[in-house]
Parts: sequence; structure tokens; C-alpha cells
Amino acid sequence: MKKRLLSLCLALVMCIGLLPLSLSADEPVYLALGDSITTGYRLAEGESGFATLVAEANGYELVNAAVNGATSSDLLQSLESGEIDPSDAELITITIGGNDLLGALFNYLAEKWNEDEAHADEADITGTELISSLFAGTPDTTVITTLVGYLSGFASSEQAAATLELLAQNLTDIVAYIKNENPDVRIVVATQYNPYSYFASAYGMLVKQISTIAEMFTANVAVLNEVITESAEPLGYIVADVYTAFEDAVAARINPCNPSIGADYSIDLDFHPNAAGHAIIADTVNAAINPDGYTVTNQLSNITTDNTVSQRRPDDAEDYTAVLTAVNGYKLPETLTITVDGTALTEGYTYDSLSGQLTIDAASITGDLAIIADGVIINPFIDISSDDLFYDDVMFVYENGLMNGDSATTFSPYGSLTRAQIATIIYRAAGSPEVVGDVSFTDVPDTAETEWYHDAVLWAQQMGVMQGYGDGIFGPADILTREQLVVIVYNYAKLLGLDSIVSDVPAGDLSGFADAASVSSWAVDAVQWAVTAGILTDNGSGLLDPTGNAARVEIAVMIHNFMNFLTLSGING
Repeated sequence: MKKRLLSLCLALVMCIGLLPLSLSADEPVYLALGDSITTGYRLAEGESGFATLVAEANGYELVNAAVNGATSSDLLQSLESGEIDPSDAELITITIGGNDLLGALFNYLAEKWNEDEAHADEADITGTELISSLFAGTPDTTVITTLVGYLSGFASSEQAAATLELLAQNLTDIVAYIKNENPDVRIVVATQYNPYSYFASAYGMLVKQISTIAEMFTANVAVLNEVITESAEPLGYIVADVYTAFEDAVAARINPCNPSIGADYSIDLDFHPNAAGHAIIADTVNAAINPDGYTVTNQLSNITTDNTVSQRRPDDAEDYTAVLTAVNGYKLPETLTITVDGTALTEGYTYDSLSGQLTIDAASITGDLAIIADGVIINPFIDISSDDLFYDDVMFVYENGLMNGDSATTFSPYGSLTRAQIATIIYRAAGSPEVVGDVSFTDVPDTAETEWYHDAVLWAQQMGVMQGYGDGIFGPADILTREQLVVIVYNYAKLLGLDSIVSDVPAGDLSGFADAASVSSWAVDAVQWAVTAGILTDNGSGLLDPTGNAARVEIAVMIHNFMNFLTLSGING
């Protein structure tokens, strides 16, 4: 158990070990200070850390004096001892505080673990052991659950309060020392990010404890960032709000950190930024140090750039260049839309959709730039392969916005759907029209603000696409059966004014199915029509299985078949 506990350190601990660096450059211009975020820990060969990107974007000579595992006390000691001389720097960035808080966290976790009666027969474990003893492998979910229970009280603990008080004092002393040695230097302090936000949104269904861990990190990081932001004005430094930048990236379905689950479901809990994350940090620092420059914002879905948001002064007369890279199942768009202060450029830029190379002429840059064309989806789902028979069906419903995955990277083809979810899918297929009126079902909330499926259920009822069970109950959470799905599609076809086409389809002969007699009387007409129209096929075992649960992939196949039916009938496309 102790060994499994130690494996969890991969999720929380900053790497420790390297000795501090001293400045050796003759004319340092940009001095990067801090911990493993600044060193670029775990970046692959050829990938650039944010400090390198900032230096390149602004023409600085970089001296990176960051140390893996450094705390605020370590940084202060390195400055006061003369190991680091900030006197000649024009710009200084600092990433610090994460190891301070994590050290306190591990001591707190060790204390709670040792106090737990469930571990009374085990030798006590120390916070130092938790930090220094790393064990590769997939964490034990039982241990994760136990630690999650401990985590909930850390933010209000004495350990956290004492650590944050020390961090605030150290940050004050660090900035004061630098300002004393170099009064005119610009100092940028980065806020801490939550490394598990994307992990929780993408994989929370697979590892449910991840969502709770992400929530705990949000609470604890918020307190740390409060120290950083509230000290900025009185101490005279600039804040680079990396936390918000990373959360914005997560909202755009971009993973800025290493935590992930592989196609083989192996878990990587390392919390450091990946290359995309470092680009975002660089963008955030660039924006902070050049408030009078222009901005370049990337509004492409799941398309990163090596210079997503760059701030430079217009009088630099430099071309803007970037390389776009597709991630998470997307591909590069064939064309881009570039705007300057909201007006689209018709010339003055070049873009290669194969290499992703983008160049915008300096003469065209008279204001803020935006790259706003949509990215193109290929397949974001790790559980859907191009070799699957239903691949095209899943991609059809996904690309047309009819069905989403149950996470950013999983479709769960054999999972089930509820009646509320199918109502929403058909509602989307109809274009999500505005609805007016009240829902008559007692188990459906009165407004869309109360429940996400309200409008879809109201529309489906009003249009005769779906009905309840006859007792005022809709059953939004009930799992959809195959024959229910067929009836819904059948009703939708008639709603589209396809009564004549529906009636022209001869009643199918269900005698070839051994379980034909099990089709409910109210579903027979719809099932016969769907079989003849090629919308409904057997369940893979030669059976209709009318009362069996409709798998998500079956719904995707049926909807795709239905849209093909409309096309062949001359109604769609």
C-alpha cells in the first residue's frame, strides 16, 4: 500500500535535485527565474520552453537560471547569496510558489495518512518520502480515493496558511532585492495553473477521482494566486495570468499540460506544461510586457501555433510568422480568415495548409490580428478507429453536431443514451428551433435554465416526435430502447412532411427475424418501415432486439442511415 501511495507523487510533486545556476552571460537581457516550469522540464528534444519563446519573440538574450524543484526560499537564498546577479537584466520572469505549496501539501497528506486508523499497522510515512520517492506506474484508485478525502481540508489547514504567509514574505523580499539591485528592470510573475483541468474534462468519465482532484487543485491554486496578484501593485511587478490562459485553452479543447490517458489507457499524471502549454505561457508573458503592441489571437478549434498570441509594437515593421499545428484529431484548415481589428484581410498574408506556415506582411499589421477560420475535425476519439465498420457513422453525427462524445476524447460506442439525449439529438437535427409553451411532463423542469434538455423535450412533444408514458411522465433519464428509437425517427420523418415517402415504402416483412413477435404493437409500423428503408438493421446476431438498449453507436448508424434515406429520396442535399 505504501508503495502505491508513493506512486501518486507523480500527480503532485515538482522535480527536485539540480543545483542552482549562477549567471554567466556577459550581457544578460532576459533573466528567467523559478522552478521546473521555467526550466522546461519534460519537454522533448526540439521543443522550446516559454522562456526561449519569449526571448526569441522580443529579441532578448536569455539567461535561464531556474532550478527544478526550487521554492521561494530557495530563490531568495540564491539571490541574497550572490549566486544569481539580476543587476543587468532588462526583463525578469518568475515562476515560483508551486513547490512551496506542494511541500506543505505532502506534509499534510503524510500527517493525515498516519493519523488514519486504516493505516495503524503501517510505519509512519513522511512528507519528504512522499516527495522524493517516485514509483512509476498507474496509481491505485483506492489510494487516490483516500487521498482525495484528505485533500479537501488542506486549503483551510494550518500548514497551508503558514506556507502562504511565508510565500508572501519571500516574494516581497525577492522583488525588493531585485529592485534594489536593478531599479528599472521589468519583473513578471506568473500565476500557477491547474494541470488537471483538461485531464478532468477529457478523462473524468474514465477515472472519476480525477475530477475531484482537479477541483481540489483549483481551490488550492486560487489561494496561491491570490498572494501573487494582490502583491503585484504594492511590490511593482507585472502579473502574467497563466491560470486563466490555461483554462481558456481547456475550454477550446487544447491540453496545455502533460497529464493524459494513452490509447492503451495508461495514465500520465505529470503536471508540467507540454509544448502547447509553454507556447501559451510565452503568449501570456508577451501580452503582459507589451501592452501597447498588437495582439494575435488564435481562434481555431484545436489548432495550436508556435506563437498563438504575440505582442509586438507596430513600429517594429516585422512580418508576423507562425506555424500552425493540428491536435486532438483535427487537421489544418485549407484556408484561413485573418482579420485586423475585425476587418478581414484579402491580401498581405500567405498560408500553406500542408506545412501550417503562416506569414502576415508587416504593412498589413495596423491593429489586432485574429486567426478565425474553423479547424477541421478528423477523429478526436481514442475508442473509435478508422477500421471500425461504424467509423463513418460516428464521424457523420459528430461533425454535424448531432452527437458529442461522452468526453473530449471518448465516444463510448457501446454506451447507452437516455430519452432526454435522443430528444436533444433530433432537436439539433431539426436546427434547434425556438420553442414557446410549457412542458406538460411532471418530471421535466419548467425552463431551459433549469435543465439542458427542456427545449428539446418541449419541441419533441409539440411536434409529435416523442410522447410520454401516458401518466404525465416523460422519463428523461430512462435508457432508450431500439424500438423506441425507430419510432422517434419514424415520427421525425413524418414531421418533415415525408408522409408520402414514408407511406410509399412497403411494409417490411419481419418474418426473417426470429424475435419479430417481440416488437411492441405500437412500434410495428415504424420497425417495418425502418427495415425496408435500410434504416434499421439487425443487432449483429440476426435479431431485431426491439426492447434491448440502443447503443450509442447504433443511434449514430441509424441517424446516418436516415439522412442517407432523405438524400436518396431527393429531400436532403
